[in-house]
Amino acid sequence: MVDPNLFMIKLAEQADRFEDMLEFLKPFLKSKDHFTPDERNMLSVAFKNLVTPKRTTWRQLQRFEQQNVI
Repeated sequence: MVDPNLFMIKLAEQADRFEDMLEFLKPFLKSKDHFTPDERNMLSVAFKNLVTPKRTTWRQLQRFEQQNVI
């Protein structure tokens, strides 16, 4: 039987719902001492897809500020 959290994690990833994916990952990963490569990859995917848009926005704001647009 598949762990329900694991099912929801993979479903959230397929739906590009990375915030939800991270929320499902938290209790799943807290219950483990060691992670499989697949589990580490899922955490990486969730984190990367949450951080990248924020980083891009921050860089744009910095460029606008340097150009005295803001």
